[in-house]
Amino acid sequence: MAKDSYSKKYRKALDAAADWHSSQRKKGAGPESGGVPYISHLMTVSALVWDDGGDETEAIAGLLHDAVEDGWATLDEVRERFGEDIALIVDHCSDAAPVDGEEKAPWFERKVHHVATLHGVALDLDSAAATMRVVGADKLANVRSILVDHRGGAPDLWQRFKGGLGGSVWYYSEMAALVGRVLPDSMLTRELAWAVGALEEVMSEMAAGFDGADARIASELGDIAIVGGVDATRYLAFELARVTVAELTRATAAGETDGADGADGADGADDASRVAVTAVLERWFGELGPRPTAE
Repeated sequence: MAKDSYSKKYRKALDAAADWHSSQRKKGAGPESGGVPYISHLMTVSALVWDDGGDETEAIAGLLHDAVEDGWATLDEVRERFGEDIALIVDHCSDAAPVDGEEKAPWFERKVHHVATLHGVALDLDSAAATMRVVGADKLANVRSILVDHRGGAPDLWQRFKGGLGGSVWYYSEMAALVGRVLPDSMLTRELAWAVGALEEVMSEMAAGFDGADARIASELGDIAIVGGVDATRYLAFELARVTVAELTRATAAGETDGADGADGADGADDASRVAVTAVLERWFGELGPRPTAE
């Protein structure tokens, strides 16, 4: 009788992932049931790890990589049930673990922290390989899913993501570079680079219709999106322009920029622009937006 190709521990991890994420669904409209069960993403990540030559420890971490970040389990639970090696990978895959009674840090702050953490992990190429294989599989699965939804014309696609299209391109570009540094010959490195490049093309095509608005915004932003040596200013400027144009288009179609008493609509357009800018800044930096630095 042929030996099993994976152990009971892998089955145990699959059961744990199915249990922990049982009520969770992927972002997006999906079928009438409310979206695709989230376990599909976890199985995809684990499969990509196997396909890239990863071992069972890494494949199990692929199944469990979101359990802590999404608040379904604690790192101690993962460590107790599956061991220190898997818990360490899961920890490195998590941009933040929820704390009871506290909200997560703002999106940009969490992502900058995650990028910085993985830069530290990547300093030791040998020990970083397991973590970056799971990270690469996760990001590749995410970007592929985004591209499929984009090509399918999914409505309000970029509203699903706090960073929008601009923030998503920035974050996944950073991740692709890190994966490539640690795993230069990996299938995941090649595929992720291609997928992020395709996402960059979507951004570039959209920016071409802004008549330079994103460049003008970037020149006015200063260092608002430079944190910890990470510069995301260009991507924030793009996102501000994208959402502003979208909101102005919507408001104009709804007759909200016609003005009152024969006005030329400038006030209505300004209001729509402010709504758009505020929405982006709150998504990136939190409810009150970015805090000014002291002189």
